[in-house]
Amino acid sequence: FTPQDMVLIKMDIGPSHHEFALIQQLLNSTKLLNLVDHLYWEHKVHVHETSRHWGGQMMGSVKDSLELFAQLREKGVSAHYWV
Repeated sequence: FTPQDMVLIKMDIGPSHHEFALIQQLLNSTKLLNLVDHLYWEHKVHVHETSRHWGGQMMGSVKDSLELFAQLREKGVSAHYWV
């Protein structure tokens, strides 16, 4: 891929720690940040209403999630989430 390509990532691959590691890798890589245009991610945070579906996969709070998505947006990635 080149920076001129439209790169969209939709991520919902399983255990949150794997997804979070990939997000951290993206945030810390200028090369990846220059490639990725859009990111859609089901960030599984601690929310009572979703706990029966996500169980032990939940990491962080809604506040943590919003801050993480703000970091991605500040670095040029149009980041979106769903629950």
